[in-house]
Amino acid sequence: MLLLGLTQANPVQAQEGLTSSSSHTVSLGVSPITVMSISGDPIPFMIERQSDDQGGAISESSTFYNVTTNVKNVYLTAELDFPMPEGTELWIAGESVLGNSHGLTRMNSNGRKVRLATGLKRGLENGRALEYRFTYDDTVTDIPFQSRSILFSLVHGPSKQSYQITRTVYFGVSTSDQDAGSSSGSKR
Repeated sequence: MLLLGLTQANPVQAQEGLTSSSSHTVSLGVSPITVMSISGDPIPFMIERQSDDQGGAISESSTFYNVTTNVKNVYLTAELDFPMPEGTELWIAGESVLGNSHGLTRMNSNGRKVRLATGLKRGLENGRALEYRFTYDDTVTDIPFQSRSILFSLVHGPSKQSYQITRTVYFGVSTSDQDAGSSSGSKR
């Protein structure tokens, strides 16, 4: 057995000028992760107002969002698909502990994105409230039940990578000529 081992070693020694080597480069990286989920659509805003009503507002915060990110410099935006009716406005706020919440922010009618929270850091945000506020002024009488889509985007600033979710808000206004004291309208 020993002789066999020496015999096999000799051919290798005979090729002394040749060397066998290999080089491998391994690159590891972690891609930016920016994902979110939203629990659902807000409760519809159905306003039954009195003819002498000077306008008002209804707020609701029954929806929640979750964020997971492994990078810094992330922000949350919202964008309306279509302008709100004359005399009405939609406001949205997204609370945040990973970054800076901008509080209630009026949605622009011109299709521009508005920032709800900025400077989000690495981490998880679970169960953060989204507050919606529908306002109307004294010029609004009747608005048929309708909807607007809101595109929420979670964006990593440096890479521009984004994760998007669309939600729908429903609203309507009707006017009653009853006395304000005798009505049990749905204004909250």
